[in-house]
Amino acid sequence: MPGRACRATGGSALVVVLFFVVLLSIVTIAFLSRSLVAIKVSSGSAGETKSRFLAASASDIIIGDMKQEIIAGSTNFSGGSNPNSDTTYLGFPVYTPTANATAVPFMNGVPIQNSTNAIPNLISRSVSPANTGGAAPYVTYPSAYNSTYTPANRSANDSSAAGTYTSSKVNSSTPSLNGRYVSPSVWNEHYLIPRANPGSGTDSTPVSTFVPPDWVVVTRSGANSISWTSPTGINDPALTNPNYAVGRYAYAIYNEGGLLDMNAAGYPGTDAGSGSVGLTAAQASNKGSLALADLTQLAVGTTTLTQAQVNNIVGWRNFASASPPSPGGSFGSFTFTQANASNWLTNFVTGNTNGFMQVVPNPSGVATPPTDQVFLSRQQLIGVVQSLNINPDFLQYMGTFSRGLEQPSYVPNPKLPSIVGSSSPPAVSSVNSYQGNNTYWGGESAINMRGTSGFLNIRVTGTFTRLDGTTAIIGEPLIKKKFALSRLALVTTNYGPTFPNAAAAVNDPVYQRFGIYRTSTNGPWIYDHGIAAGGVASNGNATPAIIATLGTVANPPSGVSRREPDFAELLKAAINAGSVG
Repeated sequence: MPGRACRATGGSALVVVLFFVVLLSIVTIAFLSRSLVAIKVSSGSAGETKSRFLAASASDIIIGDMKQEIIAGSTNFSGGSNPNSDTTYLGFPVYTPTANATAVPFMNGVPIQNSTNAIPNLISRSVSPANTGGAAPYVTYPSAYNSTYTPANRSANDSSAAGTYTSSKVNSSTPSLNGRYVSPSVWNEHYLIPRANPGSGTDSTPVSTFVPPDWVVVTRSGANSISWTSPTGINDPALTNPNYAVGRYAYAIYNEGGLLDMNAAGYPGTDAGSGSVGLTAAQASNKGSLALADLTQLAVGTTTLTQAQVNNIVGWRNFASASPPSPGGSFGSFTFTQANASNWLTNFVTGNTNGFMQVVPNPSGVATPPTDQVFLSRQQLIGVVQSLNINPDFLQYMGTFSRGLEQPSYVPNPKLPSIVGSSSPPAVSSVNSYQGNNTYWGGESAINMRGTSGFLNIRVTGTFTRLDGTTAIIGEPLIKKKFALSRLALVTTNYGPTFPNAAAAVNDPVYQRFGIYRTSTNGPWIYDHGIAAGGVASNGNATPAIIATLGTVANPPSGVSRREPDFAELLKAAINAGSVG
């Protein structure tokens, strides 16, 4: 009996030991497995980080080269030979083109724009200097650009390639040793290039005149080496080799500035097929707003955008603005009544105060949801267009953020004939005589903007509240928006408010925008926006007001509040002769 007990005890101990051995093996295997997974995850994360930094660096380089191109094709306003040397204007150099050709981006590696092969939206691409053949070759900067400042071509070279270069080792559509490449259809996933097979389907393969971009090779030193052989080649991983390739990128640059902003363009129209009743002819005829662009005029070959398709885009984008009542139907089959169309015109167009830069707040009586919507990206625009079964060929005319330049950028022609004469202005007799309002009577200084860089050069020198409620920031342009001519409607013969003097009229909307006020309903308009001749504050008949220059408005005399220029001052600034300015 004692022997059996010992054997039983020994067997139990063996089982326990084996159990712990198995458990320890499982834990060890799990640890090793988890370590291997962690290594793979870390490796993938490191690769993703490297790619992200490479992409960010490439973007900075491309944008920097475009800025350098602007400098190379411009002159400064002080007449120096170095466009970077101008520090006269508050440290804000404003570049003027040296020639008409340098006023727009330089086009390289793209089909000639005035040819039948043109790709209108494509500006430039990464293109190798060896790509000298075909319809989209490499070209050098013309003489209008200062060669000292033109950016270097960074694309890799393959001197063995010929013809259109599409089979080159450095072309992004040519498979590399690991089989990776970027196909032409991937390059056109944004549909900004005309398709090879327009009319149906979603295949994005571009027309044959599009040549895919060439690779730019990034090395350890940051340079773009094109040498392929050791010991200094891009394929030599030795730590002492600064030319070893660490990545590559290729790019194409497109101009979306002229595309229709689909966050604004398009209006509800009459469509017999769906029963929609849209804007009347009179309502739609006022083309002063992008929202009233007639999208049915878009055509690709013989295919046009239908009004029903336009109504579906408007219905998705402006459901709340067209209410109440809500438009009929649902996504893909929206319908409008005359009331919906009129509501849309009032809420989205004539009552819009944010320039289509924000979603219009829901009008009174409209419950949420749904609200108005915006296209936050081109991908979202493409998704909506495809969901509505709209031909993707129309996307080459559509964008999501393009805007016309609202900020005045007028620059006087420096080659205008000089004005001679030095007669003194007539004496000012009273505040409403308007004698002496020409601050520079005769002589070259009669031109308000002569010798300056134009409107963009006049900068804010002290903060103040603009008429739109925003704060003017020191250093930004004094004139940020065009003067709305609709404000002229404020000045009418039956305008009610009257004031004893300019100081009392300071908060009047007409005075703020035009610098004029009345002392009685039948009296004449008196101009006095606080500035007198000699750069001092005006004071009735003692020191009558003048129409000031923009420079004086930006740097007002002591005792005069900072403000935006009024209508008369803007007119004076734009006149190229000495009669007023």
